[in-house]
Amino acid sequence: MPRQGHPVRVEKPTQVNACIWLLEGGGASVSCLPFLSPGTLWEVMYERRMENERTGRSKTRKPTRKGAPAGMQDRAQDRIREIVRRELLKARARNPHVSLRAFARKLRLAPSALSEILGAERRVTAKMAERILYGLGVQQDEAVPLIKACQSGAQQRRGDKVKGEGPVPVRAWDEFDVLDSHAFELIAEWHHFAIVSLLETQGAKDDPTWISQRLSISEKEVRHSLDVLEKLGMLKRTGGRLRPSGNLFKTRSEVADDAIRFSHFQNLDLARRSLENDAVDVRHFSALTVAVNLDKLEEVRKRIFAFHGEIMDLVETDPTREVYRLVVQWFPLTKGLPK
Repeated sequence: MPRQGHPVRVEKPTQVNACIWLLEGGGASVSCLPFLSPGTLWEVMYERRMENERTGRSKTRKPTRKGAPAGMQDRAQDRIREIVRRELLKARARNPHVSLRAFARKLRLAPSALSEILGAERRVTAKMAERILYGLGVQQDEAVPLIKACQSGAQQRRGDKVKGEGPVPVRAWDEFDVLDSHAFELIAEWHHFAIVSLLETQGAKDDPTWISQRLSISEKEVRHSLDVLEKLGMLKRTGGRLRPSGNLFKTRSEVADDAIRFSHFQNLDLARRSLENDAVDVRHFSALTVAVNLDKLEEVRKRIFAFHGEIMDLVETDPTREVYRLVVQWFPLTKGLPK
């Protein structure tokens, strides 16, 4: 890392392998630091930007889109960045290992997009503002004006409404990319999603041999999966290497029942294999039997989904080394009362 007291300039902050120029004396040397996290990159870049603004060397702002007055848009953009920075620092105060990737996933954003937003390299759209502000629990009276200020001219002319009913679930279904039935059938087998998660772990390689050894599947299956995942946009090439795109996906309600059932049967088989082969200290199995008020079933589904998000936020902190699958079953033991 740069020694204390040396000015730092970050080039291409959205790349993990960033080039940091260390300005020493009258000369400059370049040091590529592949271990520098995106979060650290942003912090350095943010401090540099603040220094530039104080000294009058800040870059000319990008033109605002027609919509709210330019000054209002700029103030809204600055306020949203300030909120995100504050909440990121709070999260790191609670857990120093929180990565920018994990924080971005919480907001349903790609890590590169969040890094660009924090560095004032990308403007926040109204839809992104909704994700960010409600995802961070910002109150309605502050969130709505900021979201409206981020609307485009066309959105304002149409009178598009913004979410103003208060905070929404961090992982709301409408923030997921939709897989049609054909796409889901292509990746219904468990190892497709496992490969995406595996490529997020520390020291991951997109080498079929390495992946097949880690997941105990054939290299042929790995090569086929990498090809399909890249075509579906779940993986993308960065610097010649395949990496997760950062997007999350859901299926439409009309997805074929056979594909859904096949996926669930695989979950049960994976659980059985873990129960037979994995040590107790690396797995957890539990069950609960309760009497149920049927009026509460929809609320149960919502809470289970929220629980998924809480687990993701808890465990997706650097360093990530292994891939797990969380499966929740909720089903009736009794049948309807006889008439």
